[in-house]
Amino acid sequence: MQHCTAAAAAQVPAAVVDDINAAISSLRPALESDNAEEIRAKVDALQKALMKIGESLSGQAGQAGGEGGAAGGGAAGGAGGAGGAGPGVYDTEEKK
Repeated sequence: MQHCTAAAAAQVPAAVVDDINAAISSLRPALESDNAEEIRAKVDALQKALMKIGESLSGQAGQAGGEGGAAGGGAAGGAGGAGGAGPGVYDTEEKK
């Protein structure tokens, strides 16, 4: 993870970092080719690897919150599903 702060990198599991580095290494030679399908496939693989960062960090945040955090998140998620966007999600569409 070349452009990542040391503090954030310390929170990401080594397996996730390895997957991202492998995807980057795989993408570089594809970028030099003229094969759009290969580039698209390699970019998709990199995006999937990058999504694992958020998954691992959100899992760590849930663990840090303990059982109370999980119960509160479930209730908020339920309310968000019934009434629209959940907590932290803002509807930017203009209401008429």
